Amino acid sequence: MVVSFSSVGGRDCHACSSEARGTLLEACLMLEQAFHETLLAASEVLEQAFHETLLAASEVLEQAFHETLLAASEVLEQAFHETLLAASEILEQAFHETLLAAMRVLEQAFHDTLLAASEVLEQAFHDTLLAASEVLEQAFHDTLLAASEVLEQAFHDTLLAASEVLEQAFHETLLAASEVLEQAFHETLLAASEVLEQAFHDTLLAASEVLEQAFHETLLAASEVLEQAFHDTLLAASEVLEQAFHETLLAASEVLEQAFHDTLLAASDHEP
Repeated sequence: MVVSFSSVGGRDCHACSSEARGTLLEACLMLEQAFHETLLAASEVLEQAFHETLLAASEVLEQAFHETLLAASEVLEQAFHETLLAASEILEQAFHETLLAAMRVLEQAFHDTLLAASEVLEQAFHDTLLAASEVLEQAFHDTLLAASEVLEQAFHDTLLAASEVLEQAFHETLLAASEVLEQAFHETLLAASEVLEQAFHDTLLAASEVLEQAFHETLLAASEVLEQAFHDTLLAASEVLEQAFHETLLAASEVLEQAFHDTLLAASDHEP
Protein backbone atom coordinates (compact mmCIF):
# COMPACT_ATOMS: atom_id res chain seq x y z
CA MET A 1 0.00 0.00 0.00
CA VAL A 2 2.84 2.39 0.81
CA VAL A 3 4.64 1.53 -2.42
CA SER A 4 1.43 1.95 -4.45
CA PHE A 5 0.74 5.33 -2.81
CA SER A 6 4.24 6.53 -3.56
CA SER A 7 3.94 5.45 -7.21
CA VAL A 8 0.65 7.26 -7.66
CA GLY A 9 2.01 10.38 -5.98
CA GLY A 10 5.07 10.30 -8.28
CA ARG A 11 2.92 10.21 -11.42
CA ASP A 12 0.90 13.21 -10.21
CA CYS A 13 4.08 15.28 -9.62
CA HIS A 14 5.39 14.30 -13.05
CA ALA A 15 2.15 15.43 -14.70
CA CYS A 16 2.26 18.78 -12.84
CA SER A 17 5.88 19.31 -13.88
CA SER A 18 5.06 18.63 -17.56
CA GLU A 19 2.13 21.03 -17.45
CA ALA A 20 4.31 23.76 -15.83
CA ARG A 21 6.99 23.30 -18.44
CA GLY A 22 4.40 23.65 -21.21
CA THR A 23 3.10 26.86 -19.69
CA LEU A 24 6.64 28.18 -19.25
CA LEU A 25 7.45 27.34 -22.85
CA GLU A 26 4.39 29.23 -24.07
CA ALA A 27 5.36 32.19 -21.88
CA CYS A 28 8.89 32.10 -23.30
CA LEU A 29 7.54 32.03 -26.85
CA MET A 30 5.24 34.98 -26.10
CA LEU A 31 8.10 36.92 -24.53
CA GLU A 32 10.35 36.15 -27.50
CA GLN A 33 7.61 37.28 -29.93
CA ALA A 34 7.02 40.47 -27.95
CA PHE A 35 10.76 41.14 -27.76
CA HIS A 36 11.06 40.52 -31.51
CA GLU A 37 8.21 42.94 -32.31
CA THR A 38 9.63 45.55 -29.92
CA LEU A 39 13.04 45.31 -31.57
CA LEU A 40 11.44 45.50 -35.03
CA ALA A 41 9.45 48.62 -34.09
CA ALA A 42 12.50 50.22 -32.47
CA SER A 43 14.60 49.43 -35.57
CA GLU A 44 12.02 51.06 -37.84
CA VAL A 45 11.86 54.16 -35.62
CA LEU A 46 15.67 54.39 -35.52
CA GLU A 47 15.93 53.87 -39.27
CA GLN A 48 13.28 56.56 -39.92
CA ALA A 49 15.02 58.98 -37.56
CA PHE A 50 18.41 58.24 -39.13
CA HIS A 51 16.91 58.73 -42.62
CA GLU A 52 15.36 62.10 -41.66
CA THR A 53 18.61 63.20 -39.98
CA LEU A 54 20.62 62.30 -43.10
CA LEU A 55 18.07 64.09 -45.29
CA ALA A 56 18.21 67.27 -43.19
CA ALA A 57 22.02 67.15 -43.05
CA SER A 58 22.15 66.68 -46.83
CA GLU A 59 19.93 69.71 -47.39
CA VAL A 60 22.05 71.83 -45.02
CA LEU A 61 25.28 70.70 -46.73
CA GLU A 62 23.83 71.33 -50.20
CA GLN A 63 22.65 74.82 -49.18
CA ALA A 64 26.05 75.66 -47.65
CA PHE A 65 27.84 74.30 -50.73
CA HIS A 66 25.53 76.33 -53.01
CA GLU A 67 26.14 79.55 -51.05
CA THR A 68 29.90 78.89 -51.00
CA LEU A 69 29.92 78.38 -54.79
CA LEU A 70 27.83 81.52 -55.28
CA ALA A 71 30.18 83.63 -53.14
CA ALA A 72 33.24 82.18 -54.88
CA SER A 73 31.69 82.89 -58.30
CA GLU A 74 31.03 86.52 -57.35
CA VAL A 75 34.60 86.95 -56.06
CA LEU A 76 36.05 85.39 -59.23
CA GLU A 77 33.83 87.52 -61.48
CA GLN A 78 34.83 90.71 -59.62
CA ALA A 79 38.53 89.82 -59.82
CA PHE A 80 38.19 88.99 -63.53
CA HIS A 81 36.35 92.29 -64.16
CA GLU A 82 39.04 94.31 -62.35
CA THR A 83 41.80 92.46 -64.21
CA LEU A 84 40.15 93.18 -67.58
CA LEU A 85 39.66 96.83 -66.60
CA ALA A 86 43.32 97.22 -65.59
CA ALA A 87 44.50 95.45 -68.76
CA SER A 88 42.25 97.70 -70.90
CA GLU A 89 43.68 100.82 -69.27
CA ILE A 90 47.25 99.57 -69.79
CA LEU A 91 46.56 98.74 -73.45
CA GLU A 92 44.87 102.10 -74.05
CA GLN A 93 47.80 103.95 -72.44
CA ALA A 94 50.33 101.97 -74.49
CA PHE A 95 48.31 102.57 -77.69
CA HIS A 96 48.08 106.30 -76.90
CA GLU A 97 51.84 106.56 -76.29
CA THR A 98 52.56 104.59 -79.47
CA LEU A 99 50.32 106.89 -81.51
CA LEU A 100 51.96 109.94 -79.92
CA ALA A 101 55.44 108.65 -80.73
CA ALA A 102 54.37 107.80 -84.29
CA MET A 103 52.89 111.29 -84.71
CA ARG A 104 56.15 112.85 -83.57
CA VAL A 105 58.17 110.71 -85.96
CA LEU A 106 55.81 111.48 -88.87
CA GLU A 107 55.76 115.22 -88.08
CA GLN A 108 59.56 115.30 -87.85
CA ALA A 109 59.88 113.38 -91.12
CA PHE A 110 57.36 115.70 -92.83
CA HIS A 111 59.17 118.74 -91.47
CA ASP A 112 62.54 117.43 -92.67
CA THR A 113 61.06 116.60 -96.08
CA LEU A 114 59.54 120.07 -96.44
CA LEU A 115 62.79 121.67 -95.30
CA ALA A 116 64.81 119.65 -97.79
CA ALA A 117 62.28 120.37 -100.56
CA SER A 118 62.33 124.08 -99.70
CA GLU A 119 66.12 124.16 -99.85
CA VAL A 120 66.09 122.32 -103.19
CA LEU A 121 63.44 124.69 -104.63
CA GLU A 122 65.27 127.73 -103.31
CA GLN A 123 68.53 126.51 -104.81
CA ALA A 124 66.84 125.74 -108.14
CA PHE A 125 65.13 129.16 -108.15
CA HIS A 126 68.43 130.81 -107.26
CA ASP A 127 70.22 128.94 -110.03
CA THR A 128 67.46 129.81 -112.49
CA LEU A 129 67.55 133.46 -111.55
CA LEU A 130 71.33 133.45 -111.71
CA ALA A 131 71.31 131.90 -115.15
CA ALA A 132 68.61 134.29 -116.32
CA SER A 133 70.52 137.22 -114.88
CA GLU A 134 73.67 136.11 -116.67
CA VAL A 135 71.73 135.71 -119.91
CA LEU A 136 70.10 139.14 -119.50
CA GLU A 137 73.39 140.70 -118.51
CA GLN A 138 75.09 139.18 -121.53
CA ALA A 139 72.28 140.30 -123.82
CA PHE A 140 72.25 143.76 -122.31
CA HIS A 141 76.03 143.88 -122.49
CA ASP A 142 75.97 142.81 -126.13
CA THR A 143 73.15 145.25 -126.97
CA LEU A 144 74.65 148.16 -125.07
CA LEU A 145 78.23 147.45 -125.95
CA ALA A 146 78.77 151.10 -126.54
CA ALA A 147 77.04 152.12 -123.35
CA SER A 148 78.94 153.15 -120.34
CA GLU A 149 80.10 150.84 -117.55
CA VAL A 150 77.90 152.88 -115.19
CA LEU A 151 74.75 151.66 -116.92
CA GLU A 152 76.00 148.06 -116.79
CA GLN A 153 76.82 148.39 -113.10
CA ALA A 154 73.43 149.94 -112.38
CA PHE A 155 71.62 147.20 -114.30
CA HIS A 156 73.72 144.58 -112.50
CA ASP A 157 72.86 146.07 -109.11
CA THR A 158 69.20 146.32 -110.06
CA LEU A 159 69.11 142.70 -111.15
CA LEU A 160 70.97 141.62 -108.01
CA ALA A 161 68.57 143.51 -105.74
CA ALA A 162 65.56 142.16 -107.63
CA SER A 163 66.95 138.65 -107.35
CA GLU A 164 67.43 139.03 -103.60
CA VAL A 165 63.89 140.39 -103.16
CA LEU A 166 62.43 137.56 -105.24
CA GLU A 167 64.49 134.95 -103.37
CA GLN A 168 63.37 136.40 -100.02
CA ALA A 169 59.72 136.46 -101.09
CA PHE A 170 59.96 132.90 -102.43
CA HIS A 171 61.66 131.78 -99.20
CA GLU A 172 58.95 133.35 -97.04
CA THR A 173 56.22 131.92 -99.27
CA LEU A 174 57.73 128.43 -98.97
CA LEU A 175 58.14 128.86 -95.19
CA ALA A 176 54.51 129.93 -94.75
CA ALA A 177 53.30 127.11 -96.99
CA SER A 178 55.43 124.63 -95.00
CA GLU A 179 53.96 125.85 -91.72
CA VAL A 180 50.41 125.58 -93.10
CA LEU A 181 51.10 122.08 -94.42
CA GLU A 182 52.71 121.03 -91.13
CA GLN A 183 49.75 122.39 -89.12
CA ALA A 184 47.26 120.64 -91.40
CA PHE A 185 49.25 117.39 -91.19
CA HIS A 186 49.44 117.70 -87.39
CA GLU A 187 45.67 118.26 -87.09
CA THR A 188 44.97 115.39 -89.47
CA LEU A 189 47.20 113.06 -87.43
CA LEU A 190 45.61 114.25 -84.17
CA ALA A 191 42.08 113.61 -85.47
CA ALA A 192 43.08 110.20 -86.83
CA SER A 193 44.72 109.33 -83.49
CA GLU A 194 41.57 110.27 -81.56
CA VAL A 195 39.44 108.17 -83.92
CA LEU A 196 41.82 105.21 -83.58
CA GLU A 197 41.96 105.56 -79.78
CA GLN A 198 38.15 105.69 -79.55
CA ALA A 199 37.79 102.66 -81.81
CA PHE A 200 40.44 100.78 -79.80
CA HIS A 201 38.66 101.73 -76.54
CA ASP A 202 35.27 100.57 -77.87
CA THR A 203 36.82 97.32 -79.12
CA LEU A 204 38.44 96.64 -75.73
CA LEU A 205 35.17 97.45 -73.93
CA ALA A 206 33.16 95.10 -76.15
CA ALA A 207 35.79 92.35 -75.79
CA SER A 208 35.79 92.80 -72.00
CA GLU A 209 32.01 92.47 -71.84
CA VAL A 210 32.09 89.34 -74.02
CA LEU A 211 34.84 87.80 -71.86
CA GLU A 212 33.01 88.67 -68.62
CA GLN A 213 29.75 87.16 -69.95
CA ALA A 214 31.55 83.99 -71.07
CA PHE A 215 33.34 83.74 -67.70
CA HIS A 216 30.04 84.24 -65.84
CA GLU A 217 28.31 81.52 -67.88
CA THR A 218 31.28 79.17 -67.39
CA LEU A 219 31.19 79.71 -63.62
CA LEU A 220 27.42 79.19 -63.59
CA ALA A 221 27.69 75.93 -65.54
CA ALA A 222 30.56 74.73 -63.33
CA SER A 223 28.56 75.59 -60.19
CA GLU A 224 25.57 73.61 -61.45
CA VAL A 225 27.79 70.63 -62.28
CA LEU A 226 29.47 70.77 -58.85
CA GLU A 227 26.12 71.12 -57.05
CA GLN A 228 24.68 68.16 -58.98
CA ALA A 229 27.79 66.06 -58.26
CA PHE A 230 27.67 67.04 -54.56
CA HIS A 231 23.96 66.20 -54.44
CA ASP A 232 24.55 62.78 -56.08
CA THR A 233 27.46 62.09 -53.72
CA LEU A 234 25.37 62.95 -50.66
CA LEU A 235 22.50 60.82 -51.96
CA ALA A 236 24.79 57.84 -52.55
CA ALA A 237 26.46 58.32 -49.15
CA SER A 238 23.04 58.55 -47.48
CA GLU A 239 21.92 55.31 -49.12
CA VAL A 240 25.14 53.57 -48.06
CA LEU A 241 24.80 54.86 -44.47
CA GLU A 242 21.14 53.89 -44.31
CA GLN A 243 21.95 50.40 -45.64
CA ALA A 244 24.82 50.00 -43.15
CA PHE A 245 22.62 51.29 -40.29
CA HIS A 246 19.84 48.90 -41.33
CA GLU A 247 22.22 45.93 -41.44
CA THR A 248 23.76 46.96 -38.11
CA LEU A 249 20.30 47.17 -36.50
CA LEU A 250 19.37 43.83 -38.05
CA ALA A 251 22.50 42.14 -36.73
CA ALA A 252 22.04 43.75 -33.30
CA SER A 253 18.40 42.62 -33.23
CA GLU A 254 19.41 39.06 -34.06
CA VAL A 255 22.09 39.10 -31.36
CA LEU A 256 19.66 40.52 -28.79
CA GLU A 257 16.95 38.04 -29.76
CA GLN A 258 19.44 35.15 -29.53
CA ALA A 259 20.66 36.38 -26.15
CA PHE A 260 17.09 36.81 -24.89
CA HIS A 261 16.22 33.34 -26.18
CA ASP A 262 19.27 31.81 -24.52
CA THR A 263 18.43 33.60 -21.26
CA LEU A 264 14.87 32.35 -21.30
CA LEU A 265 16.04 28.86 -22.18
CA ALA A 266 18.54 28.86 -19.34
CA ALA A 267 15.92 30.18 -16.94
CA SER A 268 13.43 27.48 -17.98
CA ASP A 269 16.07 24.75 -17.61
CA HIS A 270 16.76 25.81 -14.03
CA GLU A 271 13.05 26.06 -13.10
CA PRO A 272 12.37 23.46 -10.22
